[in-house]
Amino acid sequence: MPNTILIVDDDVDIVEFIAMGLEVEGFTPLKAFNGKEAFKILEDNIPDLILLDIMMPDISGYEVCKELKMQRKFNLIPIIMLTAKLKESDKYEGFITGADEYITKPFDFDLLVSSIKRIIAENIELKEKKGLKEKFNFTLFSKFEYLRQVNELITKLFINTGLQSSEIFKLKLALHELGVNAIEHGNLDNEQKTVTIYYTLFKEKLKIEIIDEGEGFEWNKLKNPVESENIERDRGRGIFMVKNFMDEVEFIEPGNHVVMTKLLSPSSLPSN
Repeated sequence: MPNTILIVDDDVDIVEFIAMGLEVEGFTPLKAFNGKEAFKILEDNIPDLILLDIMMPDISGYEVCKELKMQRKFNLIPIIMLTAKLKESDKYEGFITGADEYITKPFDFDLLVSSIKRIIAENIELKEKKGLKEKFNFTLFSKFEYLRQVNELITKLFINTGLQSSEIFKLKLALHELGVNAIEHGNLDNEQKTVTIYYTLFKEKLKIEIIDEGEGFEWNKLKNPVESENIERDRGRGIFMVKNFMDEVEFIEPGNHVVMTKLLSPSSLPSN
């Protein structure tokens, strides 16, 4: 059966061009010209991949992506953002919301097809394996690599646990906060330095460790930002938020290694 691709873009010419090209390549295209139409199509169709523009008149591609990636029904659908937005901050926002790939216009159609085939194949493998090795780690250098890996990790949590969408969303925020903090403040955005993530899914808990190559910091001297005398302080707000999301947060000397633990209730235990 041909793979189905949902194309979402308010530019009719681009949608028709991509649709014709995908048909030649053996795909079945579905066409939506804004975010609302995309959600309507998704009520009755689960495509194998979504090509998503960002700048649309009703709902932005960022909003569409974020909404889909935080729903169990749609989270497993890979999303490629296909957009004219070229800034690094735009790309960063794309991965923050959950995109699997970010391709800028004008684009090479052969490269687009290659990316589509690769991502669909990776997604099939992920689902066939039930997604999760119970223990794995990855090492990376840049924020974009990190955000890609976080998005994949979130997908694995949807596959392998019964955690509620709201709980997974909080885990995603915690991973973004501490991981990007490790890259920006721990490694000082030095791409020669790495951040390593260790992920372990036990029967009764999920444990995630983040280690950077920075000098660390005095986490035990951070003030509680919600106390009245510290209300105007920015430092420590993210860490305080993470501590509220997780059941345990432990910093290990000299402060460049953090261990986060989320306890799993019987209803959220791994299914395999």
